[in-house]
Amino acid sequence: SIKRYELIPNELLQKYLLDDETKQDKALFELLDDNHDGSLTVDELALLLEVCKIDSHFAALAIRLCDVDHDGTITYDEFSNFAILFAK
Repeated sequence: SIKRYELIPNELLQKYLLDDETKQDKALFELLDDNHDGSLTVDELALLLEVCKIDSHFAALAIRLCDVDHDGTITYDEFSNFAILFAK
């Protein structure tokens, strides 16, 4: 069975992951936002973690840590905070 993250070219994801400029962060966010609703769900964030070889179960924890408005998803601004935590 093909995992969803396997459908995205690894080079494309690595480009976004290695470039810390704001426009690249936004492009990565939009790439992960599968339903284009302006926020990331646990499943959408899990894709990033899977690509980075991090257990996707940490996506729920990341949502809890970064979800400032407590709606169960993270917006781009909240994602930016996640990216800062993730980079450490």
